[in-house]
Amino acid sequence: MSWLLLACTEKGPPATGDSASVSDPQGSFAARTLALGSYHGCALVDGEVSCWGDDTYGQLAAPAEDFVSISSDVLHSCGLTSDERASCWGLDTAGQCDAPGTSFMDVDAGTSASCGVTLEGGIECWGRDLGEVPSGDFVEVGIGSEHACALSVDGEVSCWGDGNDYGELDVPEIGEVEHLVVGGFFSCALDTLGQVHCWGRNDATQASPPSGEFLQIDVAVTNGCGLLAGGTVACWGGDGEGAVSDAPTGIFDEVGSGSHFACASDGGRISCWGDGGRGQTAP
Repeated sequence: MSWLLLACTEKGPPATGDSASVSDPQGSFAARTLALGSYHGCALVDGEVSCWGDDTYGQLAAPAEDFVSISSDVLHSCGLTSDERASCWGLDTAGQCDAPGTSFMDVDAGTSASCGVTLEGGIECWGRDLGEVPSGDFVEVGIGSEHACALSVDGEVSCWGDGNDYGELDVPEIGEVEHLVVGGFFSCALDTLGQVHCWGRNDATQASPPSGEFLQIDVAVTNGCGLLAGGTVACWGGDGEGAVSDAPTGIFDEVGSGSHFACASDGGRISCWGDGGRGQTAP
């Protein structure tokens, strides 16, 4: 049995009322990358991953690897190592942590599936079957609850998945895209002019971002946040527990969105807001 299988758990979510295991990292650390799930968060610091919040399914058990990027979704996370491997940890009920031995340039964690962009520009996924992946030359991939999208070298977005009930596969006319993020049943793209375009489910206004010039964006199941050109935070979508309305003032260098909470980094110091019932806002 590999360390990867040991780092994951196949137990399902607890029933309502079950107690959760909560852990907070000791002290502060300089975050380089933020990745937030439903009840946990992770930060990449000099190649090492530190996580905080709920650890019921091993969400905090990041392996001792040299990482270059990380991604979190509801109850699991994946990272890209310096030797171009995907490494995942957390809930593994659908095999979403069982990364193949392929060499990747980008990886992303979804609700019950994970995907990566191979060095040749193809898409490879594991965990829940989301349908046939598109062919093409891609540079970035994002996964939601039942759909996924990928960004091509030409700046075009392709989406696929298990159903299209909310129009999550219907990519609008955007122009050239620079960055792509995928939430529960919606997606958002940042174009080369700094404008954010979203499509899919919009019952919580999660597909209705504010206007403005953005530097970076991130989304979760029903909410999203971004950094405006001046470094301030703007959030939109579901405002459960103040995940949108309680966004702090100030200048930040990165922002991440989780389920009903969010975090932002300012020179390595992380500030979080929203639902903190399982320690997810206390890095």
